[in-house]
Amino acid sequence: MTKNPSNTILLDDQDLQVLMSYATQVDTSSISAYTLLSQQSGGMPTQVLGSSMDYAESRLYQLGDDRKSINWRLSARSQETFVKTFHKESRPKVCIILDRRESLFFGTRCRLKLAQAIRLAVLIAMVAEQHQLKVDSLVFDEQLHWQYDLTQESFIAEVNQPVSHLHQPSSNIAIKEVLRAIQSLPQGSLVYLISDFIDIDSSDQAMLMQLDTSCYVQALHVIDQAELDLPLLGEWCLYDRQSQQAIMMNTSNKKEYQQFCQLAHDAMDEREQVITDLGIRYQRILTDVEEIASKIMMPLGFG
Repeated sequence: MTKNPSNTILLDDQDLQVLMSYATQVDTSSISAYTLLSQQSGGMPTQVLGSSMDYAESRLYQLGDDRKSINWRLSARSQETFVKTFHKESRPKVCIILDRRESLFFGTRCRLKLAQAIRLAVLIAMVAEQHQLKVDSLVFDEQLHWQYDLTQESFIAEVNQPVSHLHQPSSNIAIKEVLRAIQSLPQGSLVYLISDFIDIDSSDQAMLMQLDTSCYVQALHVIDQAELDLPLLGEWCLYDRQSQQAIMMNTSNKKEYQQFCQLAHDAMDEREQVITDLGIRYQRILTDVEEIASKIMMPLGFG
């Protein structure tokens, strides 16, 4: 049984309060933090916030310069007016890519896969806001839905809609189209891919590799335990996406059941390998996992 009736929102106020408690307790010194202090010295430009206290150089005064920045000592020696300039402080942008296709409307333990995917996305957005990081999002189902510079509240409103208002399309956008759309993300972005990756395959590796060369990518693979091991409840009607046919299976038949479980595990491992072969950070997360903060590399920027 799933947690969410079809006429309610996926995350209620209590769920959001739990996520906020996770967000405020994130350990910035742990490996679950995306601390980019050392990485930011590289060649990836990030979003400029403004002048820091790190002195860069002095240059000749220009009309409109702040008189507080005048280098009085150098100006006195040179008999010209100079102003101090400072290195720009920059922080990465957080980009949350959230799968909302029909395959996520499934769950046998605690909640739908979609609800767990939204929990992950909301937690990331909460931590990002606490560390003054801008959030962009791409939610995809039968279309691509881009949103930019979201606050925590606006992000939650975007993704946490009532289930009855979420159209379950018969024709979903393919993961290839999503990967193609995010190739132009700003360099240095923290990119979170949250999906069940149901249609990912080795032909997608080229775009994943290109994305990973310019951004810091983490793949969060949301699955339900029944996708690996069917409950022993007699006959099941399964849908084979490749053949597009319904298949009857009897879990009471031990041999038949073991064959299914082996095929299911192999298929899940193949999806994982597409991502991990490239060295991309990957985490598999079950729908019944409650404490999800430790599963994610958090967007803490300079920490």
